[in-house]
Amino acid sequence: MEWGLNEYFEMVPAATARPERELVPDGTYVMKIERASEAGPLVKVALSHDDSRYGWVFANMYQDREIGQRLGTELRIALGMTPEEWRTSKIDDIVGRRVTVEIYQQVKDRTYVNVRRFKPAPEPAAAAAPPPAAKPAARTTTKKADAVGHDPDDIPF
Repeated sequence: MEWGLNEYFEMVPAATARPERELVPDGTYVMKIERASEAGPLVKVALSHDDSRYGWVFANMYQDREIGQRLGTELRIALGMTPEEWRTSKIDDIVGRRVTVEIYQQVKDRTYVNVRRFKPAPEPAAAAAPPPAAKPAARTTTKKADAVGHDPDDIPF
C-alpha cells in the first residue's frame, strides 16, 4: 500500500540548526549561576553570561583537590556566605545568584573555558531617584498687577 509519506517529508522544510554559541574570551565577567549540583566530592556550577551569544561556562570543583577547595572557598566568599551557611545550605540555594568570574581558555584537544577565580559581583547601581518636581513659576509683581488692573471685558485693539 502506498501512503505517500515520502512526498510529505519532501515538503516539510528541515529544521534549522541552532547557531553555535561563542566561547567566552579571557577576562573578568559578571555571570549568573544557572545550575549547581554536587556528587560526592565534585561540585558542578554552570554559569551564563548576560550576552546570549556566549555559551555557558562550567566550573567543576573537586573538593578533594587543592584547586577545587580554593575555588569552592572563593565561590562561598563571592556569594557572601559564612562557612556555616555554606555547609548547611542546599546546593540549589546558590542558583540564580550573580558572581564575578575570571575566565581563561585552555587549548588541548579542543578549547576549554575555565574559571580561574570567583569574586563578589558588584552591587547593582541604586535606581536614580527622579528629580523633584519643579515648582510652578511664581507670578512676578507686574503679572499680578496686570491681572488685577484689567477688566475681563476689555478687548485690546
